Amino acid sequence: GGLSYRIQAEDLEEDCFFVPRLRRGELVVTLNRQHPFLDELAQPAGRADRMRQTLELVLLAAARAEVRGNGQRAVLARFRRRWGNVLAAFLS
Repeated sequence: GGLSYRIQAEDLEEDCFFVPRLRRGELVVTLNRQHPFLDELAQPAGRADRMRQTLELVLLAAARAEVRGNGQRAVLARFRRRWGNVLAAFLS
């Protein structure tokens, strides 16, 4: 069996955009409601829907690579935090 996927949003203690977790064959990507990029995704329907779907696939791919990063999880988590901080700075 392959992985199942779920994307959810919560207020996170971390300042990163998302946090991936692998639990019992399910990859859960939790988006940080407090990150400014989430506001950018909350655009009117239409073309934004396709962009949001594409971004969700990008996030799922990044999250899967991180949780499967044998021995590299700490490095990948640091990268994810830095990337989220840079993204927030670009949006401010």
